[in-house]
Amino acid sequence: MSKLLEVHPKNVIVTGSQGADLSRVALLLEQQGWLVSYPGQDLDVFDGASYRRYGFNIEIARIHEVLDGGDTANFSENLPDFYDVPYPGPKEYISKFKGKPAVISSHCIAPWLDMWRSASDIVVEVKASAEEDKAAFLSYKVPEARVGTIQDYQLNKLRTHLKLFPKVFTMTNAEVKDGRFDVLSNFLNSVF
Repeated sequence: MSKLLEVHPKNVIVTGSQGADLSRVALLLEQQGWLVSYPGQDLDVFDGASYRRYGFNIEIARIHEVLDGGDTANFSENLPDFYDVPYPGPKEYISKFKGKPAVISSHCIAPWLDMWRSASDIVVEVKASAEEDKAAFLSYKVPEARVGTIQDYQLNKLRTHLKLFPKVFTMTNAEVKDGRFDVLSNFLNSVF
């Protein structure tokens, strides 16, 4: 990773399917010194503070909005396999952290995970059950008839992209909800 981009070697991507409890992992990492918002970031924008409250950053969603062509990536089963990385994109986003370790987390990352390789080579994946994913999609008013197709498509895309990263740790929603972060801590200690 280029020093010109000020990419910190401890940047961590937190991703998972729609029903995954990414917030608890992202906020835990923040408590341990990672940044969710970059220094001086203005969160007084539409939904900025709302995203931040969940350990997400609105700018990640904005980067993905450029790619999904108006269809919300979280609810699509037809995203491009080949695309031009938007500008500003992950490199420009991560450079705003000025070399400090960042947690990069959002539900919209999963379908575009490959694009974030320039920002980090460490991924924490949170696995939700099929029922948890379905409930999350339904809570966003996705028609029930489309849920299974979207789940399968996005999980396949996530699995394909995870293979591109050398350091991946997977934990379940149950482990997150039970606060079983000791194994995650061991993993992070082993990669640093």
